[in-house]
Amino acid sequence: MDIINELVTILEHHQVRNIPVLEGNSNGDGTNKFLELFRFIQQNQLVDAENLAALLGTQPDAPNLVKSVKDLKKRLRNSLLFIEINQSEVQDSERIRYLCWQRLAVIKFLSSLNGNRTMSQMGIQLLQVGIEHEITSLNISIGMHLRQYFAVHVGDEKQFQHYANFVSQELKKLELEAKATNEVQTFVMMTQNPGFNHQDLVAFVGSKNQQIRCTEQENMTNVLSFCLAFFKLQEAILNEKWNSAYRIALCEITRLAAHKATLQQMKVFFENQAALVSFNQRKYEEGTVLIKKNLNLFMPGSFLWFSQHSFLVEQLLHQGQLESAWAIFKTFQNLEGTVILPDKLKLKWNIFKLYFLLSTDLKCLNLSPREKGELQKIKQLSYFHDLPIEEIQWITEEISVLIFQLINCFRQGFFDRMNTRIDLIEQKINDLNDLYLLNRVGLLLAQLKAIQSKQHNCVEILTREWSAHDLNFSHRFTSLEVIPFSMLINAVYKNQLGQEAKDIGLNKNSKRNAQIQTNLQTWFHATTTETKSI
Repeated sequence: MDIINELVTILEHHQVRNIPVLEGNSNGDGTNKFLELFRFIQQNQLVDAENLAALLGTQPDAPNLVKSVKDLKKRLRNSLLFIEINQSEVQDSERIRYLCWQRLAVIKFLSSLNGNRTMSQMGIQLLQVGIEHEITSLNISIGMHLRQYFAVHVGDEKQFQHYANFVSQELKKLELEAKATNEVQTFVMMTQNPGFNHQDLVAFVGSKNQQIRCTEQENMTNVLSFCLAFFKLQEAILNEKWNSAYRIALCEITRLAAHKATLQQMKVFFENQAALVSFNQRKYEEGTVLIKKNLNLFMPGSFLWFSQHSFLVEQLLHQGQLESAWAIFKTFQNLEGTVILPDKLKLKWNIFKLYFLLSTDLKCLNLSPREKGELQKIKQLSYFHDLPIEEIQWITEEISVLIFQLINCFRQGFFDRMNTRIDLIEQKINDLNDLYLLNRVGLLLAQLKAIQSKQHNCVEILTREWSAHDLNFSHRFTSLEVIPFSMLINAVYKNQLGQEAKDIGLNKNSKRNAQIQTNLQTWFHATTTETKSI
């Protein structure tokens, strides 16, 4: 059912010229059962086989339902051929590729029907577009058809040799592109693997930089140039050369904007990287503008749309702009239940919910009862309170959830559970063997321990120490920290001091009460300083 839900969502958000694949197979009363089934799934949003069967009053394994779902899936796939690609939400580069691959299917069909003259004419015209937009795999396929046509049907040795050489050259480019993109994806996977340390990453990007630079100029496609800029940028980031990193990102943005073969997400990637570098240079407004300009480039609810919005939410949270972050979050909160997200993005969605819910409980954010009620549903997930957290396979997200559990245990007075989670977090941080993360998360844990034991002077020292060290936004484990736990911990501390003041009473002559007032004043000064530094 996941495939059907995905196809229904895509077709719902795109205009379709006509859907002849949904025609035919009418019910006895003349209605179309496939169109009815499509509308039913569309209206009930992301149904599974059991829910669909229950809603239709039958069994999931009922032969008629199984056959109808199977046929609908096939017809929906075919409907993708009729998407109206001239609508504004389809980018030019995507539109051209869609049309090219569509015409290649026609060329293959003509070749099989011996329509070789028509095929060759269409092929030559299409190849010009493919070359101009550097669609390498398309060019290889068309070149092979034309090579065969001039060898077998025309007997033109010169043209045959021309296309034979062309195919060989394109195959070489494709091999280089495939290798470079594999290396980019390998690097991304390495950044998520705690088994690789900082030095491993630096060595890897340095070697890949050198390899791609050695590519002959005639083979340097847009994809290879993108990969080269990617590794140059990562090398500058890993070495914290922010001015150099920013220049690399801006140069690549300019180059990509002028190149016809550029896909929209390639340019957006470097604009987001430029935003991260801006944050590291404490240019928060400039970085936020870069992210916001691309918010609505992609189809609402799509992977890229969600990624861009969640990226902005993270940065607004770290800047302490809770209301602005919530306003952005609500735009995709409203899509919940209507889109299918990868597990990691779904987990990030839930981590945002945890943060907003806890911020509301700590009176850092004011939400309506309805909005808070929606967030309360997150408590139904087992990883909200249970150990071990078996549902989470990404270590930084697992540590984030453990810190949420830790804060909740403290607020509820479950100190034995709190110590269990502290031990578990420390174990996982040590396993990562990452000094940067060890120091940052270590400070958070030390703050909570000091608050728990009511060592107020120690809390204030730790708060100042936290504020004195800048956050490296481009660090590979920063996702754990862009969720600004320090602000929540400070709010917990503020609540604790307030409760202590109530317990003591309002006797101004009380020595202890005077100490509480001093602690509060010192804490407010420290947090004000931290906010200004952000």
